[in-house]
Amino acid sequence: MGDGIPSWLDENFVVAALEGGLDRQTNVSIINLKIDASNTVEGFSSDIYKVRVNYKVGDSTQEQSKALVVKVPDASGLINVLLGPISCQKEFRHHKELLPKMMKIGNFAFAPQTFYSNVEKVVVMEDLKVDYHIIARNVQLDFEHCKLVLATLAKYHASSVALYKENKELIEFVGKEVFFPEGGPLRQWVELGTRTLGESLQKQGYKEYADVFLSRADNIWDLLVESMKPQPGHLNVLNHGDLWLFNLFFKYNEAKEPVEVKFIDYQASRYTLPVMDLV
Repeated sequence: MGDGIPSWLDENFVVAALEGGLDRQTNVSIINLKIDASNTVEGFSSDIYKVRVNYKVGDSTQEQSKALVVKVPDASGLINVLLGPISCQKEFRHHKELLPKMMKIGNFAFAPQTFYSNVEKVVVMEDLKVDYHIIARNVQLDFEHCKLVLATLAKYHASSVALYKENKELIEFVGKEVFFPEGGPLRQWVELGTRTLGESLQKQGYKEYADVFLSRADNIWDLLVESMKPQPGHLNVLNHGDLWLFNLFFKYNEAKEPVEVKFIDYQASRYTLPVMDLV
């Protein structure tokens, strides 16, 4: 199947994904299967593989097709080196347990469909690039795109509140802070970056702006840690945590108007005030 494809990523793996696990009675027969390693850099913590499969189910003569993404944690990836395996563990539980429950509660699909995976921490999901599109990073979202993102985000937040009442442990696990925990590994980098930026502005004669950064360099980390925590007595929700352009997939109608958006990449999710997804 080509260099770089894991040995377990084969026809048996894809059949299991389509059948939904060992307890399912569906009988899938593969007609054609193509597995490729992605030729683009799409993540800092995982290797991405694209699967294209044609198959039949049971005695049916009707041929079906699926485009899947298989996301495999990379221990040498930047995020995993800095933060450890927790981010991938969070995303795996997001797809395996959390997202299906949240979307059922809200009766609304804000994430790609997840398929069964018989390999721990490996995520199998629909390839949104078949029907959805990413906006170029140098293009700002217009009002209609922003409205759609915020409306979908509100449903994501609301469904997490409902699920929290049923499964507090699950929400708190996937909402565990990974970037700004107390004593986190990024502290030195954040403080040094803030101080360096202030000094650079100072050298360029922008004293007013330089003072803003330099005055906060020594406590910027503590401020970040506190701001990311759940706030007692306030509405706390599960935040996506990383809503930038490349994690937003838009679907358009014939008039090229955005009608749907789905979110991907849930490693940075955190349980805190909903406003944190807006800043």
